[in-house]
Amino acid sequence: MHTNPRSRYLRDTAPELPRPGLVWDCLNGGTNRPDDRIMFNKLLIHLPRLRQDAKANTQFRHLAVLHLLSRGIRQFLDLGSGVPVWKRPLHNVITDADPDARILYVDHDEVVCERSRERIGTTASALALHANVTKPEGVFGSQEFADLFDPSQPLAILATNVFQHVSEADSPRRLLAAYRAECVPGSALVIAHPTAYDLTPSQTEPVTRLHREGDYPYIFRTTDEITALFEGYQILPGGLLSDQPEPRAVPIARWDTPAHRADPTLSALAHLFYGGVGILRRPEPDPEGGTQP
Repeated sequence: MHTNPRSRYLRDTAPELPRPGLVWDCLNGGTNRPDDRIMFNKLLIHLPRLRQDAKANTQFRHLAVLHLLSRGIRQFLDLGSGVPVWKRPLHNVITDADPDARILYVDHDEVVCERSRERIGTTASALALHANVTKPEGVFGSQEFADLFDPSQPLAILATNVFQHVSEADSPRRLLAAYRAECVPGSALVIAHPTAYDLTPSQTEPVTRLHREGDYPYIFRTTDEITALFEGYQILPGGLLSDQPEPRAVPIARWDTPAHRADPTLSALAHLFYGGVGILRRPEPDPEGGTQP
C-alpha cells in the first residue's frame, strides 16, 4: 500500500498539475482544463469501467442522502466534495426531498470551490467551503458551517471520494474520530472508497503512479480497512447485501433501500468503490455511573 506522507493534496494544488476534483468532474460529464482531461483519459486506460464507477458513486450518494432524510437528518457535510455533478447535483436532490435540508461542500482546492459556487448559484441551502479536510477544526469553526448548521442536531458526514487521497500518515481513522466527536448521536457517516478487490497490479500500480506524479496519493484499501473507518457507527444493511452475516463495507453499486432502488445494470459493471452508511451510536453506559465512548 502506498503511504506517501503529507502530499500536496493536503496543502495546495499546483496550477500546472491535474486537480482531483476537476478530473472527477470529467468523469461525470463536466469539461475542464486540458491537464485534467489528459489525466482522465490516462485513468480510463487502466480502469476502463471508471465511468460506470463514477455513476455508481453518484447513485450511492443520492440513495444514501435520501435514506438519511427519511430518518430525519437534515444537515449534510460533504468532505472532499469536488465539483457538484452538473446533472442533478446533490444539493438539488436534498432540497427537492426536503426544502429545509442543508449541505456544505468542502474541498481543499480553491479552483474546485469556485466551480462549486458557480453550480450552486443562488441556492440558499448550499455553500462551498475552501478548507483542508484533514483539519476538522477549520471546517467546524468556519462561518459557512455556522451559517448552515445547528450543532445540536444530527449531521451526516459524506466521505465518498476523499480518503483514497489521505495517507496513513494523516490517519483517516483519526480524522474521522475528530469529526465524530463533533456530532450528536443519531448523526451519520457515508463512505465510499476504492478497493483493489477486482483489480490486478497491472491496473492499480499505474493508477497509483499517475496520482503520485500529480503529487497526491491514491490508496486502494481493503474491505476490512474500509469497514474499520466506521468505528463508532452502526453500519446499516444495504439492499442487495442486507443478508450478510455482519455489517461491513459493501460494493456501493449494490447499495439501496426498499424505498430507493439502485440501477441493477451498474451492479454488474461497477466494482471499484466499497462503502456504506453508518449511524452514530449513543455512548454506552459506564458501569461506574458515567458513559463510555
